[in-house]
Amino acid sequence: MPCQPDLERRLATMAPDAAVNVLLGAYGGEVLGYLMRVLEDPDDADEAFAIFRDLVRDRIAAFGGGCTFHTWASKLACHAARRRPP
Repeated sequence: MPCQPDLERRLATMAPDAAVNVLLGAYGGEVLGYLMRVLEDPDDADEAFAIFRDLVRDRIAAFGGGCTFHTWASKLACHAARRRPP
């Protein structure tokens, strides 16, 4: 799913808790699909998605706008894929 400019503008004006829910609703499926392809195991992908979700919740208030939320979510998904326990 490509970046959605209208959604990106809305996310930038929301309170962090609301933005987390909207971001996960908009980009969560894409992130889970990415994790499934990269990790090749549904359980590993679910675990990495939980890490991704936690990263989003922990870091969204500090999001500085240096990139789109879509790009930021993609970067966090990559981090989540690497951080899951072996």
